[in-house]
Amino acid sequence: IIPCGLLSNLPTIHSTFSNGVQQDPSEFMRHLVCAMRCSTETASNGTASYPNRVFAGTMKSTVQCLLCGAISDTLDPIEDVALEIPNDVNSVAGALANHLVCEDLPDGYQCACCRRSANATKTLSLCVVPPILVVTLKRFANTPSSTARAVKITKHLAFSDELFLGGAVARLFA
Repeated sequence: IIPCGLLSNLPTIHSTFSNGVQQDPSEFMRHLVCAMRCSTETASNGTASYPNRVFAGTMKSTVQCLLCGAISDTLDPIEDVALEIPNDVNSVAGALANHLVCEDLPDGYQCACCRRSANATKTLSLCVVPPILVVTLKRFANTPSSTARAVKITKHLAFSDELFLGGAVARLFA
C-alpha cells in the first residue's frame, strides 16, 4: 500500500514534513490529529470534534510533600503516552506500569502549602482514557558516557489487542 494522497499532502499537515525525509512518528501523529481538529468544527450541540472524542484524554499528576503531607493534583490533556523501555520491562503493559509508578522527587520541591523546600513523591495516573490511546515507545536511551550518543533499544516488547488499565485509572478527585 502506497499512501500517495497522504504523502503528497504532508506539507499541509505541518510545514516541517516532506516526502522522502525521515520524520518522528509521534510528532507526525500529534500534527495529524491537530490538522484533523482544525479541519473539523465543533458540532452545533456543543459536542467535541471527532479527533477530541477519539484521541483526547487526561493525565493526573499527584505530588505529595513529604514534610507536611500536602497533596497537589494537576490535570493535563494528553493525546498520547510516551513510554520509556527500562531493561527489566518486557511488555507494553509493563512499560505503562513503570511510567505510572510513584517516584521520589529530589530535595528542592517547593511545597505550595508549607512553603518550604522538601522531598516529595509524584504519581501519574490516567483520569480520562480516550477510546484510542496512542502509545509511543521511546526506542532510544541516553548512555552515561559523555562521548556516546543515544543508543537504540531493539528488544521486542510483548503486547496484546487490549491493554488492562485497572491500576492506571484514577478517580478525578480522590
